[in-house]
Amino acid sequence: MLTFVFATCLAALLVAAYFAWDVLKTDKGTPEMQKIAAAIHTGALAFLNRQNRTISILFLITGGGIFSLYALL
Repeated sequence: MLTFVFATCLAALLVAAYFAWDVLKTDKGTPEMQKIAAAIHTGALAFLNRQNRTISILFLITGGGIFSLYALL
């Protein structure tokens, strides 16, 4: 059974590597498409940075609250 699991994992990694290779070898598009893609990329990074900051703040508040509650017990 364990052999089947490892073989399946290996097959999935090989398929993922093939898909990545296939995507990376394709043309990047026209200069206009590349400009739009760069703008989308910049916006996505800004969004992810904001999300990470928000989650970090919520984590600190929640973690501090839970720690304080346990400290009172």
